[in-house]
Amino acid sequence: MSTNGRAGYYQQLAPAANLRDIPKTLLPQPLLTKEELDAFYRPDLNEARAPKLLAMFREELRISKSSLFFRKFLVGNRGVGKSSELTCLLREVEADFLPIRFSVSDELDALHFRIFDVLFLMMTRVIECMKESVGSFSMQFPEDLAPAVKRFLSQHKVIITQDLAAGAEVEGGFDSKTGLSALLGILLKAKVSLKYAADRKKETVEYSLQRISELVALLNQVFEVCHGILRTERGRDLLIIGEDFDKDHVAEESVVESFVKYGSVFRDLQVHQIYTLPLDLLSSRYQSHLPFDFAHLPDTPVFDPQHRPQKDGRAALRAILEKRFHLHLASDTGLNRLVVASGGNLRILFEMVRFAAMHASVSGAFAIGDSDVSAAVDDQRMRFSQRLGSSRRFDEEGPSLEAKIEKLLRIFRQEPGANIPDDTLHALIHALAVQFFDGKQSRYGVHPIVVDLLKGMGKVDKNLPGGTE
Repeated sequence: MSTNGRAGYYQQLAPAANLRDIPKTLLPQPLLTKEELDAFYRPDLNEARAPKLLAMFREELRISKSSLFFRKFLVGNRGVGKSSELTCLLREVEADFLPIRFSVSDELDALHFRIFDVLFLMMTRVIECMKESVGSFSMQFPEDLAPAVKRFLSQHKVIITQDLAAGAEVEGGFDSKTGLSALLGILLKAKVSLKYAADRKKETVEYSLQRISELVALLNQVFEVCHGILRTERGRDLLIIGEDFDKDHVAEESVVESFVKYGSVFRDLQVHQIYTLPLDLLSSRYQSHLPFDFAHLPDTPVFDPQHRPQKDGRAALRAILEKRFHLHLASDTGLNRLVVASGGNLRILFEMVRFAAMHASVSGAFAIGDSDVSAAVDDQRMRFSQRLGSSRRFDEEGPSLEAKIEKLLRIFRQEPGANIPDDTLHALIHALAVQFFDGKQSRYGVHPIVVDLLKGMGKVDKNLPGGTE
């Protein structure tokens, strides 16, 4: 059962006992519930990649409780497990904080959302979770605050679209009801239209942006009320967690608008906040304009800087797989190759194992064989090859393939200065071709599958380690 506002994805929580069940336990989704953590989480993964990160987060949160508000970005490559780690963190601080989690990917129009959509969703989730978590919330909610919020929405219709039936229902309900329950009903109905932001008229969007400060003021009033009730009755604070801003299908323009152009909005919110951001944003020109500090969740190393096997990282990744399926369904050699080929990225590892399992299953096999592993690695090589040549994300013009190859070779050789952020490094991080690792010295590395591609181009000696073989 989820206590943080997001429902879990996994229906099967026992390790898969056959090939057909492997895709059920290797979903490309985070662990969001206590049951999912108990079934699949392995703390030793962080011992191999970032042993102090969550401990630092936990201590900073506890120090900030009831005093300075905690505000931080959690950044990392797509697929490293940021949301799962946040779930683990929340379990450790649940006595001190009521988490309010929302996903811009699941709950907003990922291609067209604007800053006021994020704030409106935040308000809706806070009121919804408080009403569910604190029985006396409705009685203690100020009588004048609910009408004030309704008047604001009625006056400029932040998220209402005339083309949607849901919008019509909301518009017709503003003056007919009063109180918190009526307000929550209006918010939840209006929330439906957030998924269809493309239908909004331009003048409505522009008018809404002009009144962001009013929405922030109302949000802070809601936060103040919630903090007062929570601290008195439960000894807890609110903690806002906005996730999936790092997803590949989320519009970069919306991310930049939210956290760069309107970054001061998040500084003005009187509440604890954590947001997940893409690692490539930190290598773009926007890094210095972010409203608050960030922490890296690195990839799990399968090689050290000299391209020698990193045993702790590989063992931790195998332990993750052992939680998900019975390892007799694949050979040790095959599992090791998949672990190395993943580059320590959990999502890529899960994708390859799922592919190999289905490849074996359709062939009538009962276990993953070498040919199935090779097919899974070849599939990822094709995907990496396509991403390596793809266009920009945050920058107006993407670097040439030649510039990317040169940068990859410098990083592979661990040349001084190769890690300095620029447009080329930014593009390579977005393509997952370059990974970030922590340890005694933070560093970037080239993904093993990309090393394979460089070898195929004749840019790297085929006998050098660092690839998937």
